[in-house]
Amino acid sequence: MGLQIYANIDRTSLQRGLVQSVANLNPRAAASMVAGDQTVVDVFLTGQDGLQNIQDYPTRRLGIGTLNARPTGGTWDLGAETGLAYNISAAALDTAITAEVAACTVTELASFVYKVTFDANGAQSIPTVDATGLTPSSTVNIQRLVDGDGSTKEEWLVRIFQNPIALIDASWTNITGSGIRGALNLGTEGVYDLLGDSTSVTTTIELELTDANGDIQTIFQSPITITGEVIGQGVTGVATFDNYVTSSQLTAANLRGNLIFVDAVNGSDSTGTAGRADLPFLTCTAALAAASSGDLIVVRPGDYSGESALAGADGVNWLFLDGATSPSFNVSGAFTFTIDGDVGGFLSMATSAVSVTLNGSVGSYVSVTNGNLNINQAEWSHDGTTREPIYLGASGSLNLRDSNVTSTESGGSVVLFGSGWSGSFFGKNSELIATTVATNEATNGVSYSAPNTGTVQLKDCTIITAQDGTGTAKSIDAPAAQTVYIQGTLSQTHDVDSDITLAGGASITNTNFTA
Repeated sequence: MGLQIYANIDRTSLQRGLVQSVANLNPRAAASMVAGDQTVVDVFLTGQDGLQNIQDYPTRRLGIGTLNARPTGGTWDLGAETGLAYNISAAALDTAITAEVAACTVTELASFVYKVTFDANGAQSIPTVDATGLTPSSTVNIQRLVDGDGSTKEEWLVRIFQNPIALIDASWTNITGSGIRGALNLGTEGVYDLLGDSTSVTTTIELELTDANGDIQTIFQSPITITGEVIGQGVTGVATFDNYVTSSQLTAANLRGNLIFVDAVNGSDSTGTAGRADLPFLTCTAALAAASSGDLIVVRPGDYSGESALAGADGVNWLFLDGATSPSFNVSGAFTFTIDGDVGGFLSMATSAVSVTLNGSVGSYVSVTNGNLNINQAEWSHDGTTREPIYLGASGSLNLRDSNVTSTESGGSVVLFGSGWSGSFFGKNSELIATTVATNEATNGVSYSAPNTGTVQLKDCTIITAQDGTGTAKSIDAPAAQTVYIQGTLSQTHDVDSDITLAGGASITNTNFTA
C-alpha cells in the first residue's frame, strides 16, 4: 500500500479537493515528503455520490511544483529560429513565427502566454520546439486554438512554463477500489534546486485528469512541504547534475507568487515576507496587512484564536490547514473572498457589498446583517451565547449547503431571522438540530422574531427539534403568516407553526426521530 490520496471531484475550491477519505469529504493537508525518496502513491477519486472510477480517465497527472512558475533564464529554439529569449516579447515572437511559418500577429495575453493569429486563411504547421536551453527545466507548449482552412485564419496559444519538479504521468497501474498507483520520484534535480540549503520548503501538489474527450480538469492544488534528507541514501537512479542553487537563486526559488504563509511556531511578524514560504508571519493579522488582492494566505497548524477578529480584505483568500484554529472574522468592508478551513470563533458580516464563501465550520456563531455568505460542508454547534448558531438580520443572506448545525441552548433555535429581515436563506442537504430542553420547554429549528419580507428556501433538509411536558416544539416558528418554499423533502420531528405555509415539495413529520 502506498501513500493514499483521496481527491474530491465535487470540491468547492482547489484547496479543498484533497480530502480525508472516500466517505469523508472534509479537506486534509498534503503529507510532507522527503527529498531523494521514491514514494508509492495510491490515488482514489470520490465525490458527493461516493467512489468514482479514476481508471476511466485516459490521462492522470500528479505533479509537484511552484504555481505559475516560469523560466528565469536561457533560450529556446523554434524550428530554425534559435536563441529565442526565455521572456521573449510579443514583437520578437511575431518576427520568429513569421520567419519560420507565416505572417502573423502575436498578442501577449499574460506573462509567458501568447496568442498567435495568422494574417492569411489556411492551415499552418507547428514547428519543432527545443526548450532544453531554458533554466530551470521548462517547456514551450504550442496549441492550436482555431484550425485554419480556406476561410479561417489559424490561431495558436503559446505557453512557456517551468516543468514540475516531480511528476507521475503515464506510469500508473490500476489497483483494487477503482484507484491507481504510481511512483513519485523526489530525487530529481528540480527538487534539490528548490530545496537548496534550506531544511524544508513549501510548494504545491496538483492532480489533473483528462477525459476521453480531451477535456482537462484540475481536481486539487494543495500546499505540500518537502524536507531534506537525514540518512542521505536517496532514491536509486537519482538525477545527476553538476551544481546546486546559488544563494541569489535560492531566494528566487522560495518565491511562491501569491502565497503568504503564517506559522505559529516558526513565524515572525518582523521578518515575515509575502511570497516566502521560508519567512512566514507569526500572526494572521500581520499576514493580512501584507496581503493584496489575489493573494492566498496559508495558515499552518497552531492556535490563532487569541488574535483580534479579522476584517478580511477584498480578493485575499484564506486556507487554514488541519490543526489551525483561526481568529474570528468581523467583516464590514465591500469585500469578496473565500475561507477554506474552519473559523475558530464567530463570523460576522455587516456590509451589503460583502460576499464571503466559507468551506468549513465556525467555532461559535454566524451573524449576517448585510451581505451574502455561502457555507459549504460545515458542522458546528453553539450554546446560544450572544447569538443563535445562525442569525440573519437586515438584508443578510445565507446559502447553507451539505452542512450540520446544532444549537445546544436550552429551548433555543438554530436559525433566527431578526425583525424586518429582507434577505434570503437557502438550505440544501443540511440538518438543523435543536434537542436541548428543560422541563416544560421546547425548541425550534427556524424562528422568525417578527414578520418580515425575507425569502426562505429549503431543499432536502432535516430539522430535528425536541419538547418536554407542556412545551410545543416547532420545526419552523413565526408570529404571523410566512411562506417557506421547499423542494424535494423536508424531514422534521415536529410540524411547522400554523402561521407557516409550505410551498412545493413534501413535508414528512416523524416524532419518533430524536437523534
